[in-house]
Amino acid sequence: MGVQAFVCDGVFDAYALDIAEEVGKQRGKQVWTRMRMWLSVTWGLGSMAMGYINDEFGFEWNFLLYAFFSISSVLVVWLKVPERSSQERERAERGVSPDFGALLGILMTPYVLLFLVELIMFGMGIGCVERLLFIYLQNDLQAGAALCGQCVMMNVIIELPIFWYSTNIINTIGRGWCIALAQVCYFVRVWGYTLLTPSTVRWVLALEILHGVTFAFLWTSAVEFARKNSPEGWGATMQTLFRVAYYCFGVGVGAVLGGWAMETYGARWMYRMAAVVIFGVFCVRVAVMLTLRCWACIRESCFEDIPQQGDMKYDVLTVSMMRPDDDDGTTEELPVGGQHSPAAGIREVVAVQ
Repeated sequence: MGVQAFVCDGVFDAYALDIAEEVGKQRGKQVWTRMRMWLSVTWGLGSMAMGYINDEFGFEWNFLLYAFFSISSVLVVWLKVPERSSQERERAERGVSPDFGALLGILMTPYVLLFLVELIMFGMGIGCVERLLFIYLQNDLQAGAALCGQCVMMNVIIELPIFWYSTNIINTIGRGWCIALAQVCYFVRVWGYTLLTPSTVRWVLALEILHGVTFAFLWTSAVEFARKNSPEGWGATMQTLFRVAYYCFGVGVGAVLGGWAMETYGARWMYRMAAVVIFGVFCVRVAVMLTLRCWACIRESCFEDIPQQGDMKYDVLTVSMMRPDDDDGTTEELPVGGQHSPAAGIREVVAVQ
């Protein structure tokens, strides 16, 4: 509990995004996802090595190696990582302090709240896998520790090309569809667990390849979502909140509920229930995306009824913020929350055809 209470991965993500953005400006590309790729490489190699070490030399050696690499990581951060990124120094020089009201306003918006709920539910599903899969493999399917280590290695094989090209992939098919694809891969993977037997247990390695699609698409999209919706000065807080929702709360609750279901109904039924829940989340996501898409198309048709004034262009949001004024036969933009939205800042009155 102490380790989770002082989790700092969200801070690392925010700092790495700042560094990646600086390097990206120099090299003409975003590099955070490629930095994340190397973390996946070491995660997979280390897990496979630890499985072998556990079988050959005993489990206590894993604790010693973990302590060694943790101390090494602390020393590197202490000696090499600057206290502030260039963006943080720039904000300090301008005297800009984070606005808590802006953070609270973002967190209270429906789309951010719904995304946090979705992350929690996905984290619960992942908790059933990451915390209980090896128990299922070893107790029910008579697998060894070496196979468990190989599973993690297979996890990251497909992560490597996805992290390398994730920016292009997300820009091509969209963040929403990337998350939907991750949910489908989770469903196929977890339902496949229920079909394994002791004689076919090694097929779990093929199923674990799908984890690469699930995690790479989900977490890249989540980090980008948090970055784009972070008020100035709150980047690390937003990344940490998203990580806490997914890893700490979601995975933790999922592990507890999954453990209870495994004890009560058995591992196969537990994984079937987890697969069905995430598939339900997928159906809701796709239904919402298609509904919003249809609604956007309907709003797009409003452009045909609004005459253009010179070079002025109207976007969908501007059109949706207009209402007819019965007194003078014009359309006027609506205020939002007592203030005008950026799209409503044009403040032009145009004649209705």
